[in-house]
Amino acid sequence: MGFGYDLFKIVKETLEERKKPPSGLPGKLNFLFNNFKSAYDAKDPKALSACLAEDYSGDLYGLNSKHGFTHFFIKIFKSIPPGVKPNLRIQIYEIAMETESEYMIILDFKSHLNVGGIVPVQTIDSGKISCTVKKSGTSDSWRIWSMYTMSS
Repeated sequence: MGFGYDLFKIVKETLEERKKPPSGLPGKLNFLFNNFKSAYDAKDPKALSACLAEDYSGDLYGLNSKHGFTHFFIKIFKSIPPGVKPNLRIQIYEIAMETESEYMIILDFKSHLNVGGIVPVQTIDSGKISCTVKKSGTSDSWRIWSMYTMSS
């Protein structure tokens, strides 16, 4: 086939990949990480913040509180020029600990900044993160309680 077909195939595969939720998680956690990805991709710091517990702690990007995390991403999202869209990919390496109300997940965030929805102009890789997710109160909703970078 010709160049046009190959380009069409690449565009189609890229768009399909953007829509994929993280794999390797139990269904109840897929909802949380899908919301996190959707909020990030929509540049919505309020929705991103809603995925975090009030008592969030961590060291990811030097951020140790929910308030700091939210304000950091307000600045980041405002700095992204019009026409440039973030696309967060979440890779799950393992579920290191699992109980009825808490998970420790080893994961990696890769953020691709795309122009025109398909051409990546920059990629930011968090490296491996230890992420603790806990059930929020008596409801069946889950929140991210901590994210700590792991040394290589």
